[in-house]
Amino acid sequence: MPMIGNFGVWIVSGGQELEEYATGTSDKTARFIASATAQTFSIKMHNKCGEDVCFKILIDGKAVHGQLCAKDVVVEGVNVSNTSYRPFKFEALDLTDDDAILKDRQRWENIGCIEIRVLCFDQASQTVTTTADLTTRLKGDPVHERSKKAGSHRVGLGSAQSRAAPIETVSVKYIDNLDKPYASFKFLYRPQSLLQAQGIMPPPAQVGKEPSEETSDGEEEEDQALIEKEERLKALLAEADKIKAEVQAKRAGAKVKREASPIRVPPLASSGPSKKKRRIVIDLTSDV
Repeated sequence: MPMIGNFGVWIVSGGQELEEYATGTSDKTARFIASATAQTFSIKMHNKCGEDVCFKILIDGKAVHGQLCAKDVVVEGVNVSNTSYRPFKFEALDLTDDDAILKDRQRWENIGCIEIRVLCFDQASQTVTTTADLTTRLKGDPVHERSKKAGSHRVGLGSAQSRAAPIETVSVKYIDNLDKPYASFKFLYRPQSLLQAQGIMPPPAQVGKEPSEETSDGEEEEDQALIEKEERLKALLAEADKIKAEVQAKRAGAKVKREASPIRVPPLASSGPSKKKRRIVIDLTSDV
Protein backbone atom coordinates (compact mmCIF):
# COMPACT_ATOMS: atom_id res chain seq x y z
CA MET A 1 0.00 0.00 0.00
CA PRO A 2 1.27 3.52 -0.71
CA MET A 3 2.77 5.41 2.20
CA ILE A 4 0.35 7.63 4.08
CA GLY A 5 2.44 10.53 5.31
CA ASN A 6 5.36 9.06 7.22
CA PHE A 7 3.78 5.64 7.68
CA GLY A 8 3.49 2.43 5.71
CA VAL A 9 1.89 -0.98 6.33
CA TRP A 10 2.06 -4.22 4.32
CA ILE A 11 0.73 -7.77 4.70
CA VAL A 12 3.49 -10.35 4.27
CA SER A 13 3.20 -14.10 3.63
CA GLY A 14 5.96 -16.54 2.75
CA GLY A 15 8.50 -13.74 2.89
CA GLN A 16 6.68 -11.71 0.19
CA GLU A 17 4.38 -8.71 0.42
CA LEU A 18 0.93 -9.70 -0.81
CA GLU A 19 -0.17 -8.00 -4.02
CA GLU A 20 -2.77 -5.31 -3.45
CA TYR A 21 -5.75 -4.32 -5.60
CA ALA A 22 -7.65 -1.03 -5.61
CA THR A 23 -11.16 -1.03 -4.18
CA GLY A 24 -12.54 1.28 -6.85
CA THR A 25 -13.89 3.65 -4.21
CA SER A 26 -12.83 7.06 -2.91
CA ASP A 27 -11.26 5.39 0.14
CA LYS A 28 -7.55 5.52 -0.74
CA THR A 29 -6.56 3.87 2.55
CA ALA A 30 -8.16 0.50 1.65
CA ARG A 31 -6.87 -2.28 -0.61
CA PHE A 32 -7.99 -5.81 -1.48
CA ILE A 33 -5.64 -8.76 -0.95
CA ALA A 34 -6.09 -12.43 -1.83
CA SER A 35 -6.31 -14.93 1.02
CA ALA A 36 -6.00 -18.71 1.12
CA THR A 37 -7.15 -21.23 3.73
CA ALA A 38 -4.41 -22.06 6.29
CA GLN A 39 -2.15 -19.32 4.89
CA THR A 40 -0.10 -17.65 7.65
CA PHE A 41 0.81 -13.98 7.42
CA SER A 42 2.43 -11.16 9.32
CA ILE A 43 2.03 -7.37 9.36
CA LYS A 44 5.00 -5.18 8.48
CA MET A 45 4.96 -1.54 9.63
CA HIS A 46 7.22 1.41 8.82
CA ASN A 47 7.56 4.77 10.56
CA LYS A 48 9.80 7.63 9.47
CA CYS A 49 8.34 10.48 11.51
CA GLY A 50 11.33 10.53 13.92
CA GLU A 51 9.58 9.42 17.11
CA ASP A 52 7.66 6.42 18.41
CA VAL A 53 4.03 5.93 17.45
CA CYS A 54 1.61 3.14 18.24
CA PHE A 55 0.23 0.88 15.51
CA LYS A 56 -3.09 -0.56 16.71
CA ILE A 57 -4.06 -3.77 14.92
CA LEU A 58 -7.74 -4.61 14.52
CA ILE A 59 -8.59 -8.04 13.10
CA ASP A 60 -12.17 -8.51 11.90
CA GLY A 61 -13.14 -5.53 14.02
CA LYS A 62 -11.36 -6.72 17.18
CA ALA A 63 -8.37 -4.85 18.65
CA VAL A 64 -5.80 -7.59 19.24
CA HIS A 65 -2.43 -5.87 19.36
CA GLY A 66 -0.76 -2.50 19.96
CA GLN A 67 2.80 -2.09 18.74
CA LEU A 68 5.18 0.79 19.44
CA CYS A 69 7.32 1.52 16.42
CA ALA A 70 10.25 3.89 15.98
CA LYS A 71 11.21 2.78 12.45
CA ASP A 72 10.43 -0.78 11.29
CA VAL A 73 8.67 -3.65 13.01
CA VAL A 74 6.90 -6.90 12.08
CA VAL A 75 4.00 -8.38 14.06
CA GLU A 76 3.49 -12.10 13.48
CA GLY A 77 0.50 -12.81 15.71
CA VAL A 78 -1.36 -12.16 18.96
CA ASN A 79 0.45 -12.32 22.30
CA VAL A 80 -0.27 -15.14 24.70
CA SER A 81 2.34 -13.88 27.15
CA ASN A 82 5.60 -11.94 27.00
CA THR A 83 7.36 -15.11 25.82
CA SER A 84 4.86 -16.62 23.36
CA TYR A 85 2.33 -15.73 20.66
CA ARG A 86 -0.08 -17.38 18.23
CA PRO A 87 0.52 -16.58 14.54
CA PHE A 88 -2.08 -15.04 12.22
CA LYS A 89 -3.59 -17.29 9.58
CA PHE A 90 -6.54 -17.24 7.20
CA GLU A 91 -9.17 -19.93 7.65
CA ALA A 92 -12.53 -20.93 6.22
CA LEU A 93 -15.60 -19.20 7.61
CA ASP A 94 -18.13 -21.43 9.38
CA LEU A 95 -21.81 -20.75 8.67
CA THR A 96 -24.95 -21.61 10.61
CA ASP A 97 -28.71 -21.34 10.05
CA ASP A 98 -29.38 -20.65 13.74
CA ASP A 99 -31.57 -17.53 13.68
CA ALA A 100 -30.82 -16.88 17.35
CA ILE A 101 -27.51 -15.26 16.42
CA LEU A 102 -29.09 -12.81 13.96
CA LYS A 103 -29.61 -10.35 16.82
CA ASP A 104 -25.84 -10.08 17.17
CA ARG A 105 -24.97 -9.01 13.61
CA GLN A 106 -22.10 -6.79 14.77
CA ARG A 107 -20.07 -9.92 15.44
CA TRP A 108 -19.46 -10.45 11.72
CA GLU A 109 -19.90 -6.98 10.17
CA ASN A 110 -16.12 -6.43 10.02
CA ILE A 111 -15.08 -9.97 9.12
CA GLY A 112 -12.76 -9.77 6.13
CA CYS A 113 -10.93 -6.62 7.23
CA ILE A 114 -7.47 -6.15 8.72
CA GLU A 115 -7.14 -2.56 9.92
CA ILE A 116 -4.08 -0.82 11.34
CA ARG A 117 -4.54 2.57 12.99
CA VAL A 118 -1.66 4.91 13.79
CA LEU A 119 -1.89 6.75 17.13
CA CYS A 120 0.46 9.39 18.51
CA PHE A 121 1.14 9.39 22.26
CA ASP A 122 2.98 11.33 24.94
CA GLN A 123 6.56 10.08 24.66
CA ALA A 124 7.16 10.54 28.42
CA SER A 125 4.09 8.53 29.47
CA GLN A 126 5.41 4.98 29.02
CA THR A 127 4.82 2.72 32.00
CA VAL A 128 5.79 -0.95 32.09
CA THR A 129 2.87 -3.33 32.60
CA THR A 130 2.02 -7.02 32.20
CA THR A 131 1.36 -8.67 28.82
CA ALA A 132 -2.30 -9.63 28.43
CA ASP A 133 -3.53 -12.68 26.53
CA LEU A 134 -5.80 -11.27 23.79
CA THR A 135 -6.13 -14.45 21.74
CA THR A 136 -9.65 -15.05 23.07
CA ARG A 137 -10.87 -12.06 21.06
CA LEU A 138 -10.59 -14.15 17.89
CA LYS A 139 -12.91 -17.01 18.76
CA GLY A 140 -13.92 -18.12 15.28
CA ASP A 141 -17.63 -18.41 16.10
CA PRO A 142 -19.90 -19.31 13.14
CA VAL A 143 -21.85 -16.57 11.39
CA HIS A 144 -25.35 -16.77 9.97
CA GLU A 145 -25.72 -18.00 6.41
CA ARG A 146 -27.67 -14.83 5.56
CA SER A 147 -24.69 -12.67 6.55
CA LYS A 148 -23.54 -12.42 2.88
CA LYS A 149 -20.17 -13.80 3.98
CA ALA A 150 -20.54 -17.18 2.28
CA GLY A 151 -17.35 -18.33 0.58
CA SER A 152 -15.23 -15.89 2.55
CA HIS A 153 -12.40 -16.31 5.03
CA ARG A 154 -11.76 -15.07 8.52
CA VAL A 155 -8.53 -14.64 10.48
CA GLY A 156 -7.71 -17.38 12.95
CA LEU A 157 -4.67 -18.20 15.06
CA GLY A 158 -2.15 -20.99 14.79
CA SER A 159 -0.63 -22.93 17.66
CA ALA A 160 1.45 -21.04 20.25
CA GLN A 161 5.04 -20.18 19.29
CA SER A 162 7.87 -19.29 21.66
CA ARG A 163 9.70 -16.00 21.21
CA ALA A 164 13.47 -15.82 20.91
CA ALA A 165 13.46 -13.18 23.66
CA PRO A 166 10.78 -11.85 26.04
CA ILE A 167 8.94 -8.69 25.04
CA GLU A 168 8.21 -5.69 27.24
CA THR A 169 4.69 -4.30 27.42
CA VAL A 170 3.97 -0.67 28.34
CA SER A 171 0.93 1.55 28.75
CA VAL A 172 0.93 5.07 27.29
CA LYS A 173 -1.14 8.25 27.28
CA TYR A 174 -2.57 8.65 23.78
CA ILE A 175 -2.85 11.98 21.98
CA ASP A 176 -5.08 10.52 19.24
CA ASN A 177 -8.27 8.54 19.83
CA LEU A 178 -8.78 5.03 18.45
CA ASP A 179 -11.90 6.29 16.61
CA LYS A 180 -9.98 9.26 15.18
CA PRO A 181 -6.48 7.95 14.44
CA TYR A 182 -3.64 9.95 12.92
CA ALA A 183 -3.64 7.53 9.97
CA SER A 184 -5.40 4.31 9.03
CA PHE A 185 -4.76 1.34 6.70
CA LYS A 186 -7.35 -1.28 5.68
CA PHE A 187 -6.72 -4.61 3.98
CA LEU A 188 -9.89 -6.33 2.72
CA TYR A 189 -9.01 -10.00 2.32
CA ARG A 190 -11.02 -12.35 0.11
CA PRO A 191 -10.38 -15.73 -1.59
CA GLN A 192 -8.69 -15.31 -4.96
CA SER A 193 -11.59 -16.93 -6.82
CA LEU A 194 -14.02 -14.43 -5.29
CA LEU A 195 -11.84 -11.44 -6.22
CA GLN A 196 -11.58 -12.75 -9.79
CA ALA A 197 -15.33 -13.31 -10.03
CA GLN A 198 -15.90 -9.72 -8.90
CA GLY A 199 -13.43 -8.36 -11.46
CA ILE A 200 -11.02 -7.08 -8.79
CA MET A 201 -8.25 -9.51 -9.77
CA PRO A 202 -7.48 -10.46 -13.39
CA PRO A 203 -8.82 -13.88 -14.42
CA PRO A 204 -6.42 -16.85 -14.45
CA ALA A 205 -4.31 -17.22 -17.58
CA GLN A 206 -5.73 -19.70 -20.12
CA VAL A 207 -3.11 -22.37 -20.80
CA GLY A 208 -2.78 -24.00 -24.24
CA LYS A 209 -4.67 -21.39 -26.21
CA GLU A 210 -3.62 -21.18 -29.87
CA PRO A 211 -2.24 -17.79 -30.97
CA SER A 212 -4.79 -17.66 -33.81
CA GLU A 213 -7.58 -17.81 -31.24
CA GLU A 214 -6.23 -14.72 -29.53
CA THR A 215 -6.58 -12.57 -32.70
CA SER A 216 -9.21 -9.91 -32.17
CA ASP A 217 -12.08 -9.24 -34.59
CA GLY A 218 -10.51 -5.89 -35.52
CA GLU A 219 -7.23 -7.54 -36.54
CA GLU A 220 -9.09 -10.10 -38.68
CA GLU A 221 -10.96 -7.30 -40.49
CA GLU A 222 -7.68 -5.46 -41.22
CA ASP A 223 -6.11 -8.65 -42.63
CA GLN A 224 -9.10 -9.24 -44.93
CA ALA A 225 -8.99 -5.63 -46.21
CA LEU A 226 -5.28 -6.00 -47.01
CA ILE A 227 -5.90 -9.20 -48.97
CA GLU A 228 -8.63 -7.48 -51.01
CA LYS A 229 -6.32 -4.56 -51.85
CA GLU A 230 -3.57 -6.95 -52.98
CA GLU A 231 -6.01 -8.77 -55.28
CA ARG A 232 -7.20 -5.46 -56.73
CA LEU A 233 -3.59 -4.38 -57.36
CA LYS A 234 -2.87 -7.63 -59.21
CA ALA A 235 -5.95 -7.12 -61.40
CA LEU A 236 -4.99 -3.54 -62.26
CA LEU A 237 -1.41 -4.54 -63.14
CA ALA A 238 -2.71 -7.34 -65.34
CA GLU A 239 -5.06 -4.88 -67.10
CA ALA A 240 -2.18 -2.42 -67.64
CA ASP A 241 -0.03 -5.16 -69.16
CA LYS A 242 -2.89 -6.13 -71.50
CA ILE A 243 -3.40 -2.54 -72.68
CA LYS A 244 0.34 -2.09 -73.20
CA ALA A 245 0.50 -5.24 -75.33
CA GLU A 246 -2.45 -4.07 -77.45
CA VAL A 247 -0.89 -0.65 -78.05
CA GLN A 248 2.43 -2.19 -79.04
CA ALA A 249 0.68 -4.61 -81.38
CA LYS A 250 -1.22 -1.78 -83.11
CA ARG A 251 1.93 0.31 -83.52
CA ALA A 252 3.80 -2.64 -85.02
CA GLY A 253 0.91 -3.30 -87.43
CA ALA A 254 0.73 0.35 -88.52
CA LYS A 255 4.44 0.41 -89.42
CA VAL A 256 4.05 -2.65 -91.66
CA LYS A 257 0.93 -1.56 -93.49
CA ARG A 258 1.77 2.13 -93.91
CA GLU A 259 2.78 3.09 -97.51
CA ALA A 260 4.61 6.21 -98.65
CA SER A 261 2.23 8.96 -99.62
CA PRO A 262 2.64 10.49 -103.08
CA ILE A 263 1.70 13.83 -101.74
CA ARG A 264 4.53 16.05 -100.73
CA VAL A 265 3.89 19.04 -98.55
CA PRO A 266 6.61 21.65 -98.73
CA PRO A 267 8.05 22.69 -95.40
CA LEU A 268 6.86 25.91 -93.85
CA ALA A 269 9.20 28.78 -93.99
CA SER A 270 10.70 29.74 -90.69
CA SER A 271 12.95 32.52 -89.61
CA GLY A 272 14.72 30.50 -86.97
CA PRO A 273 15.89 26.99 -86.22
CA SER A 274 13.28 24.25 -86.04
CA LYS A 275 11.79 23.46 -82.58
CA LYS A 276 12.00 19.96 -81.12
CA LYS A 277 8.75 18.10 -80.33
CA ARG A 278 7.85 17.76 -76.62
CA ARG A 279 7.51 14.23 -75.14
CA ILE A 280 4.37 13.86 -73.00
CA VAL A 281 4.51 10.98 -70.57
CA ILE A 282 1.31 9.69 -68.97
CA ASP A 283 1.73 8.62 -65.41
CA LEU A 284 -0.39 5.55 -64.57
CA THR A 285 0.74 5.01 -61.01
CA SER A 286 -2.23 6.91 -59.57
CA ASP A 287 -4.59 4.44 -61.22
CA VAL A 288 -3.24 1.45 -59.36
